[in-house]
Amino acid sequence: MINRDYILRMIEQLSRFLAKALLMKEGKEYLEAVTEVKKAGKMFLGLSPEAMDALSDKDLIQLWRVAQDLDAEKCALAAQIFKAEGEVYEDQGDNEKAVTSYLKSLSLLTETINFLKEKIPSELIATVDFLAEHLDFTSLPFSLQQKVFTTYATIGRFAKAEDLLFEMVKEDASFAGEGRRFYEQLLKRSDEDLEKGNLPRAEVLESLAQLNKHGRA
Repeated sequence: MINRDYILRMIEQLSRFLAKALLMKEGKEYLEAVTEVKKAGKMFLGLSPEAMDALSDKDLIQLWRVAQDLDAEKCALAAQIFKAEGEVYEDQGDNEKAVTSYLKSLSLLTETINFLKEKIPSELIATVDFLAEHLDFTSLPFSLQQKVFTTYATIGRFAKAEDLLFEMVKEDASFAGEGRRFYEQLLKRSDEDLEKGNLPRAEVLESLAQLNKHGRA
């Protein structure tokens, strides 16, 4: 059983630990800040600084996945650590390293949220919003766009999911089938839920009709 309260407590502990690194960043002590972030990787994930740099997001997900189960705690913590690392690199002006860290964070974050499916900690949702401001989601690899699309639907950001959906359909028309399933699920939700997600029922129906023109996938 997933212990969401435990995940939240660990995220809070990690945030307190990373506060020191972010203070170092503000003081332009970039090397020290990165070192502090790497310490968090060792302390909370058991990963050496070398492993943090060498392992891809897919490697880490594979490491923390057994069959259909996922170590959601480690994935969530790793997402926060790579986000902090990206912040340091971005402030330092090393945009290439910043984007690499942010992409790792996003992949691990969406993996976590899509696994949890409900009762998502607000800290993780805030990280989705942060990464949306620092990455162009429409230029992501298609597989990662799919994960982000599912995440937006999961956290109730329906309008944002729709924006990404139509960009994805332009790239791969067969994804219209997934879009139709998305809208059909939305139509089962209350008007209040749809309004909260900035996608009123009338717009859902209009978009569904638009996708149906692509034919059944």
